[in-house]
Amino acid sequence: MKRQLYTTLAMAVCVAGCGGTATTTSPSAPRSSSAPATPTCGAFCQNAGPAGGPSPAACPQGDTACPPYPPCPPEGCLDLLTTSAVVDPRGVFAVRIRCQLSSRPCDGAFLVLKPSEQVGPNGNPVPMRDWVAGSDLAVAPGRTASVPIATTPAGRQLVGSAGGYRGVVSVLIHDYGDVGVPQYRTTLLLHR
Repeated sequence: MKRQLYTTLAMAVCVAGCGGTATTTSPSAPRSSSAPATPTCGAFCQNAGPAGGPSPAACPQGDTACPPYPPCPPEGCLDLLTTSAVVDPRGVFAVRIRCQLSSRPCDGAFLVLKPSEQVGPNGNPVPMRDWVAGSDLAVAPGRTASVPIATTPAGRQLVGSAGGYRGVVSVLIHDYGDVGVPQYRTTLLLHR
């Protein structure tokens, strides 16, 4: 019952703060306006978040306690080409991402977290209600795309502060795990 309640709450937060019922467009499709498409946050995104415990980079070969993540290429799985983004009145901004994978898409979740809250209590992922922003991510192999990201209700408040808000980026890619926070410590400045 408690787990069902948390799942229901997580879905409600995502609908309110991560796009939810909107339609999606291909991240590499040309857009007729400068406003980013309405982002979504599917099941993978809703359950995303860096967690404590073993990271793929720290796992010795053959360690069965570590997830079986393949390594990223030497240049990394992806490049975040955006360092600052303007959040529109809907609470949406766009980031440019280059997928460095050659045979698989960079498909997963893009999160912006508070610098002081990158891992939840007891090493669990940070709950969606505490994210600054988060949305699905889909960039074709070897391509660069503009990806729409939605701020959460808490994120919209933070972004509205004087000077904007600098959050920590976490990117989780299907079958690769968290490729953002542990390796890069990348930050993103969000402002109005």
